[in-house]
Amino acid sequence: MPSENSLDVLKRQFLCCYPLNLIDWKPLSNLTWEDQKLLIDCTHNNELNQKYPISSSYQLKFFKKLINHLEQSGVEIHDEIYEAFCNLNSQTTNDEKFSYKHYSLTYHDSVVTLKESKSFVADGTTGLCSWQASLALSDWLLHNTELVRGKSVIELGSGTGLCGFIVSKCCDAKHVILTDGSPKVIDILNTNRSLNFLPNTKDILSDDSKKCSILYLPWEECELVGTKKFDVVLAADVVYDSSEFDSLLGIIEHLFRLMENKVQMILAATVRNESTLRTFLDLLDSKEFIIEMQEAILEKRSYLFWDRSTPVQILKVTKNINLT
Repeated sequence: MPSENSLDVLKRQFLCCYPLNLIDWKPLSNLTWEDQKLLIDCTHNNELNQKYPISSSYQLKFFKKLINHLEQSGVEIHDEIYEAFCNLNSQTTNDEKFSYKHYSLTYHDSVVTLKESKSFVADGTTGLCSWQASLALSDWLLHNTELVRGKSVIELGSGTGLCGFIVSKCCDAKHVILTDGSPKVIDILNTNRSLNFLPNTKDILSDDSKKCSILYLPWEECELVGTKKFDVVLAADVVYDSSEFDSLLGIIEHLFRLMENKVQMILAATVRNESTLRTFLDLLDSKEFIIEMQEAILEKRSYLFWDRSTPVQILKVTKNINLT
């Protein structure tokens, strides 16, 4: 029989659409009829999934994998598992453009829910779904909350908002501004902000929402930041297109000038191409930024489930405060 912890782990993996090949299916061997009922209730029948369903194609593949595993174990499969599989099989279409993901932080008794595109590239942007580096940065910040606790934070290229919402909800930041240069991304950020700061009434967000705001900010339009002051700059998965490096470097320099270099940046970069990353780091170095590699969070200590098949570097970027 699986432990309560095993079912909780499976629930959290299911709700955030953790890659099926990375799930440990062994604890699910020899499930009793009652165990299977608990499993279906904490996954497909989970209240979050019923209200804001995760990808139906992911659910279908999940139950196909589960049924195959149970059949190989010689276990009689619960009727509700078959029913869920059949219903999903009949409902799944290629027209589903958006679905949800739920990132559960059990130690904090908190959940971040995101509406996301099913496609990596949609409406001319890559910002409508969560990327590996955003998960890695969120995880790192959850282990280093002192960097943002009580601080004003701005995030560049926020995408669907995972990192910014986690910092706002779980890391006790004073105020967080999530930014992006795509109007489509700004729209989905506003939707996700509403999902994560429950309204007191139909039209009014909770007071906690005042700690989190959204700003349309193309990197080449630095003036849109105004005179706002920040203690911390965050950015995840923004270093992949060398044609954007000049504008990215420009907004970073602008934010540091606003704070007379009394600011630090935490940058998470998925290392898809070492040469591309190295080029950007050399640009930072040429502008006298100080770059410090941070120790990655080990999987066994991780608060979030994320695919580690491609390495992610976490970098702290600062500048000599005497350089004004």
